[in-house]
Amino acid sequence: MNIRHLTISAMALILMSACSEATGVTADDLAGTWTATSMVFTSVANPEQTADVVAEGASLTLVLRRTKRSC
Repeated sequence: MNIRHLTISAMALILMSACSEATGVTADDLAGTWTATSMVFTSVANPEQTADVVAEGASLTLVLRRTKRSC
């Protein structure tokens, strides 16, 4: 699974949970600019082998904007 699919899947789960009052998180709470502090990849063949690409110098910034549509 490439990083785009992983990121889209994670954000979809977060946004779906934001529509639920049970979590106490609103869409406004998630809106803004997010900067990753770590992004760890784990080898499927050897789960003990990992790499944190942010620690290696990569960066990931995600910007979420609130739309006028409500849940």
